[in-house]
Amino acid sequence: MMPLMLGALAACSDDSEVIISDSEVNETRTDNSSYTGISSYYWVSGEKQAITLTDSKSYILFLSSDQDIVVSKLKEIGVTITEDEVYKSGIYEKGMEGTNNQTKYFEECEWAGVNLTCEQVLKIPEIIYAAPYFLDRNGNAKFCITSFIYVLTNGEKESVEQVAKAYDAHYIGYKTGFGDYNVHYIACTKQSKDNALGIANALVENHIFAGAEPVIMGPSHGHGFATEGLTH
Repeated sequence: MMPLMLGALAACSDDSEVIISDSEVNETRTDNSSYTGISSYYWVSGEKQAITLTDSKSYILFLSSDQDIVVSKLKEIGVTITEDEVYKSGIYEKGMEGTNNQTKYFEECEWAGVNLTCEQVLKIPEIIYAAPYFLDRNGNAKFCITSFIYVLTNGEKESVEQVAKAYDAHYIGYKTGFGDYNVHYIACTKQSKDNALGIANALVENHIFAGAEPVIMGPSHGHGFATEGLTH
């Protein structure tokens, strides 16, 4: 599986200083508490892309060391996943700067897509994050909202760390090589104030950074994700 990438650097703002209050975090939160046929969206190159979320399938994230426990508990509630259906998180430290202990934590995670609601899977304590799939044009659940967010900024990493903390999410590093901008990574868990979709939308709508998108996995691609597909 491979993610859809950040789009063109359109209408970029000066984001060298970031100020975000708790009230802004709460007021801009996307209500993703129920996913059945919910019409939602995410931002691509300054344009709102409509999507339809579904509660029939969920992306789940868990530690590699907990794989056997998670597989066993899923089987208890009628869902079987094979080893071929479990993927590495996609976070790779190679070429990434500003890494920390959280980077290593998420690098040791794995994910899978299961035919259960987020509410159902989050009853399993070892699952550290869950988010819904959304439908393709034919009504099939083929795209999942991962736990990761791309943030595009020409500011310091401390500004992204500040925002991640405000949302109870985790800063895990950045990559250079995108002109005047760096791509920073934020990781969400079930303790975060929203999933990656909701947080990314809030960052765009509050003009916090030059760009922000949830990492979305699509079908028929390799495992993991990278930033090589970014265009600008």
